Amino acid sequence: MIDGPGIYQILHEGSGKRYVGQAKNIARRWGGHRRHLERGEHTSSHLQRAWVKYGAESFSFHVLETCELNDLDAREQFYIDERAEFNVLKLARSPLGVKRSQETKDRIAHALKGKPKSAEHRARLSAANMGKVQSAEMRAKKSATQKGVPHSAEHRAKLTAANKARAGYRHTPEAIAKIKAARCK
Repeated sequence: MIDGPGIYQILHEGSGKRYVGQAKNIARRWGGHRRHLERGEHTSSHLQRAWVKYGAESFSFHVLETCELNDLDAREQFYIDERAEFNVLKLARSPLGVKRSQETKDRIAHALKGKPKSAEHRARLSAANMGKVQSAEMRAKKSATQKGVPHSAEHRAKLTAANKARAGYRHTPEAIAKIKAARCK
């Protein structure tokens, strides 16, 4: 197996259908494909279904050509255009043309939503945003999207509890001066 850059195919021997890809390290990439296919997690749903239906022994891996790193995209596109039935994406290195089902969109949104962040991650996010001020236009847009959106009973209860906890809180004279100065601008 080649450790360098090039173009490869995963061929279904029975039908002649193939998946074409590029890699900086072909041997490592083939290992990644096998792992994903064996776990049922491959990005090409067509290839994954065929792998499950016909079994691993029905597929072979071939290096189509080795090439320089800066030629990978053009050479992969050549082979995709020639014939690559298992490729979901028809443009090399591009997600253009992918149609995701609503179920897939919902799964992606759910996976990205509400993940707990470590203290270190929150500190990095805070540092990255330090000193950045949103434009008045952006603040107005955000405000407009929130107007008329009713809060859930649970959220209202949390707000009430937070306000009751702060009932005895008073701003320092310096904080009051800053608030007044900000309002006068």
